[in-house]
Amino acid sequence: MKFQLFVAALFVFSCVPYEKHLVPNNEAVPGSDSGDIEVRLKGNLFRLKNSSEKCTLTVKKHQSNVELLKDSQLELATPCEFVREPSSEAPLSYDYKRNKEEYSVVIVVGGPPSDEVADRLMPKGCGTEFQALRVYYNRVTLGPKIDKSRQIFLGCPSGGLDEIYFADYTSD
Repeated sequence: MKFQLFVAALFVFSCVPYEKHLVPNNEAVPGSDSGDIEVRLKGNLFRLKNSSEKCTLTVKKHQSNVELLKDSQLELATPCEFVREPSSEAPLSYDYKRNKEEYSVVIVVGGPPSDEVADRLMPKGCGTEFQALRVYYNRVTLGPKIDKSRQIFLGCPSGGLDEIYFADYTSD
């Protein structure tokens, strides 16, 4: 329990505050309410839509355009954003292998925005909920929503996330 609280506190304090007035009003910002967010990861194109009350996700194989997931509704309220590598725009993921099958875990942050802290990807406030995605070669599965019950209280997408939260999704 102490370790979980320490990790949660460490994560919250690792979020870099963002001065909201630095973003021009007419500029589309990834993670804002105004549109889709597209990222590429391991040969797949992920499109996260922030257009309704809940975020939706579509995943396509980049070369073949085969849809692995189409407009699947996440359990997260908008706005949503992919947790990113702390020093780049790439989505943060960790690779695992189970029963000879390889997959990656990616986490999306969303939920009601916090008024306590914001960052460049979520200028209206960082997220208060998370949802994990398991990305296999030929399919994508959605994990459950992660919220206050898991000792995570808020997260900024550009701050990264400790692998312990990804590793929780390595078993069925």
